Amino acid sequence: MAANSSQDRPKRIAIVGGGISGIGCLWGLKDLDYDIYLYEAEPRLGGHANTVMFQGRGLSVPVDTGFIAMNEQNYRKNSRSASEDEMLIQVCLAEFNRFITSLGVKTIPTDMSFSFSMDRTFEWASTSMSAFVGKASNLLSPWFWRLVFDIARFNLFATGLLVQPIDLVDPLPSPFHDEKDLDGGHYQEQKLESIDEYLGRNSYSNQFKKYYLIPMIAAPWCIDPDEFMSNFPAATLIQFM
Repeated sequence: MAANSSQDRPKRIAIVGGGISGIGCLWGLKDLDYDIYLYEAEPRLGGHANTVMFQGRGLSVPVDTGFIAMNEQNYRKNSRSASEDEMLIQVCLAEFNRFITSLGVKTIPTDMSFSFSMDRTFEWASTSMSAFVGKASNLLSPWFWRLVFDIARFNLFATGLLVQPIDLVDPLPSPFHDEKDLDGGHYQEQKLESIDEYLGRNSYSNQFKKYYLIPMIAAPWCIDPDEFMSNFPAATLIQFM
């Protein structure tokens, strides 16, 4: 009797997305006896890890189009204190690190500074206090000091939300008319408080939202500012920061 040929073929694994996690996953599985397929919609690999050359004023400058943190020390081995999701990310990044090392790609030290400019009407940078203040005239501006006050207030007190009961707002419509939980009671799926709702409830200024929080989060995460403010759960953001 002939053997079943399907049992002789190696198992197949599909990896969806050719960003650094997909590449790291592929590299980590390369020595196993599997048929591995990587699916990527774009004509290139790398995802957010993409550098383009900017030409201007006689200069050629490499510009990263996406925010990527490359930390060799943390991504060489797993942290025992990390959550399951964090450990999965660390494994993928560790494999990506080994992947570029095998290609002879060298890394250089850098920092995690941040800067912001809004049509040159207001600019700040995180490298020093003077860089944050920018113009000396800001020191005489109540508008600027309200921004500083809200930044300090957010950093000091926002984490209090994490120890409070989850603040739920309007329930989401349920597709079921008579949905019951395990105890026999009725419930509806609830929507977590968004960061915009949290800031409004605590009377944060518009300049704090527009010139500090939105740039600090929307730019690195490549997320639409309006979508971020209206849909991103406040507790999730505060826990990350």
